[in-house]
Amino acid sequence: QFTAMLIVQLASENKLDLNVPISTYLPGYPKTNADRIT
Repeated sequence: QFTAMLIVQLASENKLDLNVPISTYLPGYPKTNADRIT
């Protein structure tokens, strides 16, 4: 819940876009899953 709150806060401050793949922010995240998670 705490992580979700921080993610929403960053999104509201335009520091994080919830519509881009997670690999944009975590380049080391396994590519097979990273392109499907937004």
